[in-house]
Amino acid sequence: MTPVNLPSLADQPVRPFESIPVIDISGLSGDADADSRARVASAIREACIQVGFFYVKNHGVDETVIPPVLDAARRFFDLSPEEKMKLKFRHKHDIEGYHLRTRIGYTHEAFEFLPRIDSVSHRSMPRLDLWPSEDLVPGFQEAMLQYQISDAIYGLGLKLFQAFALALNIPEDFFANKVTKAAAHVRVNHYPSQADDVAGPKPGIGEHTDALCFTILWQGETPALQVMNTSGEWIDAQPMPGTFVINIADQLSRWTNDIFKSTVHRVINKPGVRRISIVLFFGADEDVTVETLPSCVSDSRPARYEPLLAGDFLKLRQEQPQVPVRRDTDVLSLISALSDGLQNGQVSDITSTSQSLASLPTTIVAADNKSQIAIKAVTIITLSLDKNIDGNHLRDFIVNLEKCVPGVDKEIYRIMNAGTVAKLRASSSNGGVAVVLNQAELKLVVPEVSVDVGISV
Repeated sequence: MTPVNLPSLADQPVRPFESIPVIDISGLSGDADADSRARVASAIREACIQVGFFYVKNHGVDETVIPPVLDAARRFFDLSPEEKMKLKFRHKHDIEGYHLRTRIGYTHEAFEFLPRIDSVSHRSMPRLDLWPSEDLVPGFQEAMLQYQISDAIYGLGLKLFQAFALALNIPEDFFANKVTKAAAHVRVNHYPSQADDVAGPKPGIGEHTDALCFTILWQGETPALQVMNTSGEWIDAQPMPGTFVINIADQLSRWTNDIFKSTVHRVINKPGVRRISIVLFFGADEDVTVETLPSCVSDSRPARYEPLLAGDFLKLRQEQPQVPVRRDTDVLSLISALSDGLQNGQVSDITSTSQSLASLPTTIVAADNKSQIAIKAVTIITLSLDKNIDGNHLRDFIVNLEKCVPGVDKEIYRIMNAGTVAKLRASSSNGGVAVVLNQAELKLVVPEVSVDVGISV
């Protein structure tokens, strides 16, 4: 396969996508020739750089693996709340078990498990205390584990790793020794039927990116998944019979120096429809070092991340609160809302040096024993204020800022990748207000009074 200049491809102008590409991966089958594999890898490369999502068809997975999981999931979610809560995950770092999410941005329940699998024997050691009894949900554990360890689904994940390697100009077996006991997490999501609402469909899962290398999604027949393009528009990922949806996640995006996109997406609950989806999150072994690939670095695109163990990356990611992501359109809305919200004429001029925030890097750095996060601010948007602001006025200003983002706690602003929290702290130096916003810095220039941004987890 002829190598391509990956940084050059990634640095080309971003084209807002209007649909999710469909890729026939029959060319990845065991008897396919090198040219067929190269054609599939090329199509996957383009999808990963431009979109971060794609459908796969002719994937070799027999559709008969799906009904047993759906049947078992329906019977589990039909249990009483009391029975399901007995299997609730224990703490924020223990994601196995039953989840019920009804907070802002989430209206769904789920069951997740993550037995470690040996890629040779395909044997797993599931937790014994994780499952409902056979009397309550006969066959539930067996159906879930069979899906997770099936040659079809697990094999599809390994096949995609090979394709990603080809697409990244590295040996086809590069990932083989990095997924020997892969973090292959299975989650079944249940989106209960919602009542009709004049305000529109309810969010099932709010805006987010996934954490591991990539995700394999069986989404069913009901339209629900939406993907955000670089213009901030939501693009429907319409269900297509015989396909799975694949999306790049944060770990692989980091490995590729952000050349492969981990794209923001959400799930909408539509009224009158009960929906179940089956998700497999595929990642590297926890003791594997995720280090920027040489093929993804150039003079114009230096490495953006320090090497980090996959397990440490996941822990770091789990520490970060799951909050919505903001993009270019949100920045414009924020500026407009600030202008409308401040009635005393403080905002006299708005100067933007922003290009496309969606294409700018976020640098995540582990520091100290608390694994603090540092964000590399690469763009500044300045709001100029035409008079001095005293402490009381500054507090009013911050209140207006917070009102622009519903659901944000006082003195906390959200940033990109469902991630780091920036806390506003009053100080008296440099005469400015700064807030980290979506891979960038929003700098509010306030004479004589400033608020420093403290990055923490």
